[in-house]
Amino acid sequence: MDVQSASYPGNISQSVQGRSQNACEAISKAVYYVLGKARLINVNEKLLDSQEAHKDEDYLVTCEIWGSPMGQNIYMRKCAIGDDNKRFLKDEKYILRQAQGPNIISLIETDDDSLLMPYAGKTLHDLLTEPGAGLPYGEFKPYALQLMNGIVHLHDSRIWHLDLKPGNVLIDDEHHLTIIDFGLSQYVGPAEQKEVCTEGYKPPEMFYMGGKEISKKTDVFSAGVILFEMLTNDKLFPEGFDESRMRKQHIYYEYLNTRLKEVEAIDKQYAPLLKSMLAWHPKHRPTAQYALSVLK
Repeated sequence: MDVQSASYPGNISQSVQGRSQNACEAISKAVYYVLGKARLINVNEKLLDSQEAHKDEDYLVTCEIWGSPMGQNIYMRKCAIGDDNKRFLKDEKYILRQAQGPNIISLIETDDDSLLMPYAGKTLHDLLTEPGAGLPYGEFKPYALQLMNGIVHLHDSRIWHLDLKPGNVLIDDEHHLTIIDFGLSQYVGPAEQKEVCTEGYKPPEMFYMGGKEISKKTDVFSAGVILFEMLTNDKLFPEGFDESRMRKQHIYYEYLNTRLKEVEAIDKQYAPLLKSMLAWHPKHRPTAQYALSVLK
């Protein structure tokens, strides 16, 4: 799910999870990560009364603000429209339930097939791309450790995420990182989806092995791309990248080695790890557990 830019009216303020922030902005950001295809431009006061955030032909997303002695919390509920989408959402809810653990978005159990989750911060995509934004070097390692910790937990649970990207990583005001969006995830085994991963985060084997060769090393490659972008504040495979470079090993490594010089200029200790995570062939990539141990 991709996060797109938006403008906010900025006319409501309230306490959300103990933090003072603009409620409209918080709700809008939450809608983005629950329903990535939504392009929500403005949110007004009526949203807080009606609770409806967005509706399209596939899904309905509502905002729910719950009060408690500790203050008010924002939750997002995703509901499917149509039998096929209800089945997809039911599958996503099931696998998210099995995936619960460190650095994974919390699932709040409900009596129906809706997906209820807490608002968990801004996306890493926002932090890397908003005007004047970027990730300070000192924040790279703490976030990298949390990202890999979440992936290790998924792989230990025999789950492959298969759509890791900055738009599916949330970071809150307390610097806690959360992995979201399990719509393409599956258990260990043959590919169940026609298409996995987002452009720019697909490993080379998807281009030279027919497009359906997936494994836990798929997640490792996508994570390597994310780590590169966190460290350099730049896209590894920008829009318009010639994907034919992914099909030939020597051409791919010519490109990768050139880009890794940017990492070496920042902190050369990370270059060998990223090169291994971004290896052309999946058998040459480390496990997520090994990558986590190196980062520590």
